[in-house]
Amino acid sequence: MLLITFTLFNLRWMAASFGLLSNIANFLPDGNHVIYWLPYFQIGIWLAKDEGWTNLFVAKWRSQTWGYLFAIVAIVELSEFYWMAILKNSAEAVGHYIRPTVVLLTLAFLLWSISWQSWQAKSFSTSIQKLWRSIQPQIKTFANASFITYLVHVWVLRAIAPLEIIGGILFVPFAATCSWLIGIMVWKLIRM
Repeated sequence: MLLITFTLFNLRWMAASFGLLSNIANFLPDGNHVIYWLPYFQIGIWLAKDEGWTNLFVAKWRSQTWGYLFAIVAIVELSEFYWMAILKNSAEAVGHYIRPTVVLLTLAFLLWSISWQSWQAKSFSTSIQKLWRSIQPQIKTFANASFITYLVHVWVLRAIAPLEIIGGILFVPFAATCSWLIGIMVWKLIRM
């Protein structure tokens, strides 16, 4: 299923970006359609069912190497985004989630963050390790509330849309903070 949806990403991206496969493009959903979220949910299911082989795979490289890989993929993703925005004269022309580079960026960050588990134990000083252990409950709260935050963020963005006049650089952290606060509150209410 992951392979099929990633193929959809690539077909839609090629059709919208270069005008290739225009006959197929008519049958593919809009660039921000819900089907393009499937790979992200599949990655989450894969991690939930993981029996340790992901850690074994990640442990083959040092955390720093995974960080370099993430940096390279981030540069590729940003370059592709700006190139497409210039080519189409719009940052929204192709859609956010169907770009293959976004999926690769997500995977690279995921693998890098998994590598932190072994890295932090070996590389951090004792005081940083204590700080890391002390924020584990907050990290667990964010992890538990993340799906609710994903579900509510669209409505939060619509509700605070009039505040977009403050500008993107300030609006993005404001929107993220509002989404997380509301997501965590809803998650805590549901838990009760």
